[in-house]
Amino acid sequence: MAIKLIVFDFDGVFASTKKGYKHYFKKIFAKYGWNMSYNNIESALGPKSHTVIANLTKMKSNDPLVLKMAYEVDMSLIKHGMKFVKIKKNIIPDLDSLKKMCILALRTNSRRPFVSAVMDKSHIRSKFYSKFAAVVTVENKIDKEFAIRKFMKKFHANKNETIYVGDMVNDVQVAKKIGCTSVAIVGWHSANKLNQEKPDYLIRKLRALKKIVKELN
Repeated sequence: MAIKLIVFDFDGVFASTKKGYKHYFKKIFAKYGWNMSYNNIESALGPKSHTVIANLTKMKSNDPLVLKMAYEVDMSLIKHGMKFVKIKKNIIPDLDSLKKMCILALRTNSRRPFVSAVMDKSHIRSKFYSKFAAVVTVENKIDKEFAIRKFMKKFHANKNETIYVGDMVNDVQVAKKIGCTSVAIVGWHSANKLNQEKPDYLIRKLRALKKIVKELN
């Protein structure tokens, strides 16, 4: 079957954001009395900010303090952290090529203002959003697996017609659970770490995705 739908993660796929998150998590943890190392923080990164904080502090994810800290991390990164963010090259041309071949959707644990701020850094916000038929951010409160299944239902794509692109081990695991094609792109997790999960494809640049779609079609 031809590929009908590609669902993307954001952080690590379109922009390198890990450095900024590590910086502000450490700063906010220190503000509230926790001395967390960068290594501890990095090992917990990936889920939503309040989940990261809850996991590291052993507090409940809905604790008011956890939610307050998560908001401060996210807002600090949006307002002051763009200097830590590096946007991947050729995002718009690569998305243009893929959009001609199938439907594109975006699902991210980041806040929408953060995604917008990152794209504003390269003055491509409106162009970026225009490439996606649907966008789900952390504000929608929909987890990764449910969001992908929702996209599949909305766009009438079965698992054999769907690709999920992410840069973390959990992304590969979710794709395998759904049964869709998993494309791991080197980002937050290294090639070696991603390969341990045996993704269907491992790439280093977004442009390689076009070749995969053609191969599967």
